[in-house]
Amino acid sequence: MIAFEEKYELLRKLVEVLVSSSESGAAIIVEGKRDESSLKRLGVRKGIFRLKALNKNFYDFVFEVEKAKEAILMLDFDKEGEKMAKKLIEELTKSKVKVNNSIWR
Repeated sequence: MIAFEEKYELLRKLVEVLVSSSESGAAIIVEGKRDESSLKRLGVRKGIFRLKALNKNFYDFVFEVEKAKEAILMLDFDKEGEKMAKKLIEELTKSKVKVNNSIWR
């Protein structure tokens, strides 16, 4: 089992990577408003894209994200999250966006 200190250090590094990536222009894709708020509380200020944003269909969302060179998936670990991750990976890869789902996995 991983000790508390090790877990804390892993989470600290994860947040550091997310903040740095967003500052460098990566798109960080989350599902809902609470996910977005959580990232903002952790210091991620730029590049957050909410999949369940009002008045956007999936392809409009993809079109917006395509402007980034990299997309980091931070979706829920449920069936819907898995389905959306697969669909996003497929569509964004077609558009030559580097999809980083290592955090999600």
